[in-house]
Amino acid sequence: MKKTITFMLGMFICICGFAQTEEESTSLPEQGLTEEVGAPQVQSSLQASDLQQLSDILNRLGGQMLQTEVDPDAPIQYPLRGKSRFARKHYIYQTVEISTIAGKDKDISQGSDIDDSANNPTDMISKLNFGMNIGYSMIFVPGQIKDDRLEINRFGFAYSLGTVASFDRQEDYGVTCDFLAKFGVETGNGHSLGIGFDAMIGTGKSPGVFYELNPKDPDDNDPNYYTSWCFKYGSQIWLKTNLVTTKIKNTDMLVFARLVYSQNPYDDDALLQNGFDNYWLEESWQFGVTLRYRF
Repeated sequence: MKKTITFMLGMFICICGFAQTEEESTSLPEQGLTEEVGAPQVQSSLQASDLQQLSDILNRLGGQMLQTEVDPDAPIQYPLRGKSRFARKHYIYQTVEISTIAGKDKDISQGSDIDDSANNPTDMISKLNFGMNIGYSMIFVPGQIKDDRLEINRFGFAYSLGTVASFDRQEDYGVTCDFLAKFGVETGNGHSLGIGFDAMIGTGKSPGVFYELNPKDPDDNDPNYYTSWCFKYGSQIWLKTNLVTTKIKNTDMLVFARLVYSQNPYDDDALLQNGFDNYWLEESWQFGVTLRYRF
């Protein structure tokens, strides 16, 4: 294809040059026979030199045009960076992630999915909550050095370290939050389709509900909603696909599902002895869409 492009452009230049020569030769008789004979030789010499230079330029342009063609089966390569062996054998970059989320919190100790109410205090699940999270990741894509370039593994396997700060609001409890460190693995890095998994650990505020066991007024047994800081751990799975895209340069769109467990900070037995029943919503499900910017 490179030779075809060069040949076509070369023929176009030759035709233009021939047309220009013919045009100039028709005007030479007005200037005398000497100029008519000598001029075409000079013009021909100039055209041969110019065509050689143009041929070299077209060869380079043809090569550059071919380089822009993406071969889906070609290995992905990057320039070598860093001085250490680890840095030279990994493609390393950073990302900032912004997500919109929706989810629910649940007291799994009761084993029920029925919405909470004052008439059914033993079945606890929160109403739908909405929020957002901001994340940061450093991603390491291993590869091997070939011809002074880093060729990453063909499956796009990578691993990452990062953090997530998540905030959501629910009508009964107000604002809850997660501050989590994460370690992840993924496949499909650098490809149009990818999937990843992150393990998470940290802290944050989660919701719960107190009920008075023996209220002075039997008809007055309204739930007492609260939030409390606690230890958290969990995981998330995400999918990157070219079906969800953005026109912003150096960005990926991900969809994810996240499950976080919140450790109960209270001693429920001690609360029972003091006349209160505590329902701690320890399981939190979140779903969302993430815009991931690479830099």
